[in-house]
Amino acid sequence: MNEWTEEKIEGILKDYGDEKFSKKIAKNIVEQRKLGRIKKHVSIDRDYKRYYAFSLLEGKIHYATRTFQALRIAVNDELEKI
Repeated sequence: MNEWTEEKIEGILKDYGDEKFSKKIAKNIVEQRKLGRIKKHVSIDRDYKRYYAFSLLEGKIHYATRTFQALRIAVNDELEKI
C-alpha cells in the first residue's frame, strides 16, 4: 500500500469497499505517506471522520469498515486465493 498510486488506492476502495469517498480517502493516504510509511491503520483512521456526517458516525458498523476491508482484500490478495 505504501507504493500504490493514488489512482490504484481509489480503485481498490471503490471496487472492494464500495466507498463513496474513495477519491478523498486515497488522496489523504498518499498525503500521509509523505510523512512516513503507513504501518498501522490508526494513521488512516485519524483523519477519516472529516469525510462523514456525524449521523453516519453513529451507525452500527464503524465508519471506516469499508475502507479497511477493501485495503485488506487488496493487500492480502484475497480474491486470487479464493
